[in-house]
This record gives sequence, C-alpha cells and structure tokens, in this order.
Amino acid sequence: VAKTSRSDLVLSRVPVVAPAGSPAKPAQADGPDRKLHAFASRLQGKLITAGPAGHLPAIRCLDPSGRWDDNTDADSRDPAWLVVMPDEQAGGDILSRFIFAGDTFRVASSARCPVLLIPAQARSWSFRTIVFASNLGPADYRALQKLAHFAGYFGARIIVTHVHSAALSGQERADQYRIFRGIAGKVAYPLITFVDFRAAGGGISRELIRFVRDARPDLLAMVSRKHPFLERMLHKS
Repeated sequence: VAKTSRSDLVLSRVPVVAPAGSPAKPAQADGPDRKLHAFASRLQGKLITAGPAGHLPAIRCLDPSGRWDDNTDADSRDPAWLVVMPDEQAGGDILSRFIFAGDTFRVASSARCPVLLIPAQARSWSFRTIVFASNLGPADYRALQKLAHFAGYFGARIIVTHVHSAALSGQERADQYRIFRGIAGKVAYPLITFVDFRAAGGGISRELIRFVRDARPDLLAMVSRKHPFLERMLHKS
C-alpha cells in the first residue's frame, strides 16, 4: 500500500493514545527500541528486493519518547493518512474485548485517520473488491470519499451495502437507494455499486460475515461508531 500510494512508513509498538495536550512519554533508560529498529531494517531490505520497481517507502521508528497522537493528529505537519495494525484475537465476553484487551478499540476510537485492521486469518493482499457496510446515513459521505481515494490506487470496485436488522417496506428501500445515489454522486467514483443486504435470523454480525463470504471481497470497510463507556459494556456493536 505504501509503495502504491507513494507514502512512507512509521513503525510503532501498539500504543496507548495520549489525550491531546498531554506531556510526551519519557524516554526509556535503554534508549531506542532496538527490536523495532531491527525489524525496520529487515523490512527495508525486503522492500528493496520485493515487487516491481517504483516508490521505495522511507521507514522510521517512533521511539518510546515519541507521542502517538502527534502522528495521527490531522493538524500536525506530517499527519498519518492510514494506521495499519493486527486485529486482536481477544476471546471471552464483552468486558474482555473492550476493557482488558482494547488496543484496537482505543486506536480506532481515537485516531483521526482511517484504521486498517488485519485479522490473523487474512491471506489476500490484492485490492480488487471492497465492501462498505453501513446503515447508510448522509454522514457516510466522508467515509466513502476516503474509501474511494484508497480504492483509486488499486482500481478496486466498491460494493456498498445497507445493513439493517428489520424488513424494509418498498418506500424504505427506495429511500435507502436514494441516499446511496446521493452519496455516490458526491463521491464521483465510477466503480461503486449497491447491493441490498438484510440480516435474517442470525443477527447482523453473523449475516454480514455470510454476505462477505458470498461476495468474496478483499477488504471489508465499516465506520467505527463512538459509544459511551456504559454502552460499550452493554451493547455488542
């Protein structure tokens, strides 16, 4: 992705996002993270030898004295436009997911740029088909605009689907398609199509997984909704 978008890479340990205006984390006694720098050197060597010639991303490491939010802040001089991290394989109940193993949740809730989570079982690294699953509101315009920008690097098609749990009337279906057409018209990306999707009896999450298996996309995109603390505990989104 960095090669195709002519971007550079910043490597970091999985961070705890500091609140805006908080002091920088003090440097550790042993200086820079040597393992992270060693990994960066191996990665740089692979980038030089792998794939077609083109943009060679510069790689730098965010040392322990750095501030993660400096690199995801939209107002910084060199803001990140995409954060990539492995998705946690956190089992257990909702408390385990959102309180005791919540790095991906914290980053997705705090970063000011899109976050790309890579599940451990993901194998494909081509981007030909992208599914955007949403409840389709006018506010999704900005999310779809960012996604179209990303898809444009690879010439990928985007399938937009409206996720809803209840059966819709004919008028409601017409309304959701009208909203889609309005958003797609503003985005003006030629490779956007719409597929209606409704969760049957298995719940939205299970039915969405089934839809993804049928559509076989290379990437599933959703909008991370911010929920209050109690809602995160009681509502499995």
